[in-house]
Amino acid sequence: MPSGDNLFKLIKKIDPYSFEKHSSENNMNIEFDAMWKVLSKARHSIIHSKSIIKVSELKSNKHYGEVFDYLFYSISLDENSIQIKLDHKKFETLIKRFSEFAFQIFKIISEKENLEI
Repeated sequence: MPSGDNLFKLIKKIDPYSFEKHSSENNMNIEFDAMWKVLSKARHSIIHSKSIIKVSELKSNKHYGEVFDYLFYSISLDENSIQIKLDHKKFETLIKRFSEFAFQIFKIISEKENLEI
Protein backbone atom coordinates (compact mmCIF):
# COMPACT_ATOMS: atom_id res chain seq x y z
CA MET A 1 0.00 0.00 0.00
CA PRO A 2 1.56 3.32 -1.01
CA SER A 3 2.17 5.98 1.63
CA GLY A 4 -0.03 9.11 1.67
CA ASP A 5 2.28 11.23 -0.48
CA ASN A 6 2.91 8.38 -2.93
CA LEU A 7 -0.81 7.67 -3.16
CA PHE A 8 -1.47 11.34 -3.91
CA LYS A 9 1.23 11.33 -6.63
CA LEU A 10 -0.36 8.22 -8.11
CA ILE A 11 -3.79 9.90 -8.21
CA LYS A 12 -2.26 12.96 -9.92
CA LYS A 13 -0.66 10.75 -12.58
CA ILE A 14 -4.01 9.26 -13.66
CA ASP A 15 -4.74 12.40 -15.68
CA PRO A 16 -2.68 15.47 -14.71
CA TYR A 17 -4.80 17.86 -16.81
CA SER A 18 -8.12 16.73 -15.28
CA PHE A 19 -6.57 16.68 -11.84
CA GLU A 20 -5.51 20.33 -12.15
CA LYS A 21 -8.88 21.29 -13.64
CA HIS A 22 -10.90 19.62 -10.87
CA SER A 23 -8.51 20.91 -8.23
CA SER A 24 -9.20 24.50 -9.22
CA GLU A 25 -12.89 24.06 -10.14
CA ASN A 26 -14.74 22.16 -7.42
CA ASN A 27 -17.58 22.70 -4.96
CA MET A 28 -15.16 23.03 -2.06
CA ASN A 29 -13.05 25.87 -3.45
CA ILE A 30 -10.12 23.99 -1.91
CA GLU A 31 -7.08 23.01 -3.93
CA PHE A 32 -6.55 19.26 -3.67
CA ASP A 33 -2.87 19.65 -2.86
CA ALA A 34 -3.62 22.00 0.06
CA MET A 35 -6.34 19.73 1.42
CA TRP A 36 -4.13 16.64 1.17
CA LYS A 37 -1.20 18.39 2.89
CA VAL A 38 -3.39 19.73 5.70
CA LEU A 39 -5.06 16.36 6.27
CA SER A 40 -1.68 14.64 6.24
CA LYS A 41 -0.17 17.08 8.76
CA ALA A 42 -3.26 16.94 10.99
CA ARG A 43 -3.36 13.14 10.92
CA HIS A 44 0.31 12.95 11.79
CA SER A 45 -0.03 15.38 14.70
CA ILE A 46 -3.15 13.62 16.06
CA ILE A 47 -1.52 10.17 15.89
CA HIS A 48 2.07 10.99 16.87
CA SER A 49 2.12 14.33 18.69
CA LYS A 50 -0.95 14.51 20.95
CA SER A 51 -2.67 16.70 18.33
CA ILE A 52 0.06 19.35 18.57
CA ILE A 53 1.21 20.89 15.33
CA LYS A 54 3.81 23.57 14.61
CA VAL A 55 2.38 26.81 13.31
CA SER A 56 5.22 27.01 10.79
CA GLU A 57 3.93 23.84 9.09
CA LEU A 58 0.64 25.61 8.35
CA LYS A 59 2.10 29.01 7.54
CA SER A 60 4.35 27.67 4.76
CA ASN A 61 1.44 28.36 2.42
CA LYS A 62 -1.40 30.84 3.09
CA HIS A 63 -3.99 28.47 1.64
CA TYR A 64 -2.85 25.67 4.02
CA GLY A 65 -3.68 27.85 7.02
CA GLU A 66 -7.08 28.75 5.58
CA VAL A 67 -7.92 25.11 4.85
CA PHE A 68 -6.74 24.05 8.31
CA ASP A 69 -8.90 26.70 10.01
CA TYR A 70 -11.88 25.64 7.90
CA LEU A 71 -11.52 21.94 8.77
CA PHE A 72 -10.27 22.02 12.39
CA TYR A 73 -10.65 23.89 15.65
CA SER A 74 -7.41 24.54 17.48
CA ILE A 75 -6.05 26.35 20.50
CA SER A 76 -2.79 28.20 20.66
CA LEU A 77 -0.28 26.64 23.06
CA ASP A 78 2.46 29.18 22.44
CA GLU A 79 3.68 31.27 19.52
CA ASN A 80 5.11 28.21 17.78
CA SER A 81 2.47 25.52 18.26
CA ILE A 82 -1.25 24.83 18.37
CA GLN A 83 -3.29 21.85 19.46
CA ILE A 84 -6.06 20.42 17.30
CA LYS A 85 -9.35 20.08 19.14
CA LEU A 86 -11.69 17.59 17.54
CA ASP A 87 -15.29 18.76 17.44
CA HIS A 88 -18.37 17.08 15.97
CA LYS A 89 -19.36 20.10 13.86
CA LYS A 90 -15.93 20.47 12.30
CA PHE A 91 -15.74 16.69 11.94
CA GLU A 92 -18.96 16.80 9.90
CA THR A 93 -17.40 19.49 7.70
CA LEU A 94 -14.29 17.37 7.34
CA ILE A 95 -16.29 14.31 6.29
CA LYS A 96 -18.25 16.33 3.72
CA ARG A 97 -15.09 17.85 2.25
CA PHE A 98 -13.27 14.53 2.15
CA SER A 99 -16.30 12.93 0.45
CA GLU A 100 -16.31 15.70 -2.14
CA PHE A 101 -12.58 15.16 -2.65
CA ALA A 102 -13.17 11.41 -3.17
CA PHE A 103 -15.96 12.16 -5.65
CA GLN A 104 -13.66 14.47 -7.63
CA ILE A 105 -11.10 11.64 -7.84
CA PHE A 106 -13.89 9.30 -8.99
CA LYS A 107 -14.82 11.85 -11.71
CA ILE A 108 -11.22 12.10 -12.90
CA ILE A 109 -10.93 8.31 -13.20
CA SER A 110 -14.36 8.02 -14.85
CA GLU A 111 -13.52 10.69 -17.41
CA LYS A 112 -10.15 9.09 -18.12
CA GLU A 113 -11.84 5.71 -18.69
CA ASN A 114 -14.75 7.29 -20.66
CA LEU A 115 -17.32 6.03 -18.16
CA GLU A 116 -20.67 7.71 -17.55
CA ILE A 117 -21.04 9.39 -14.19
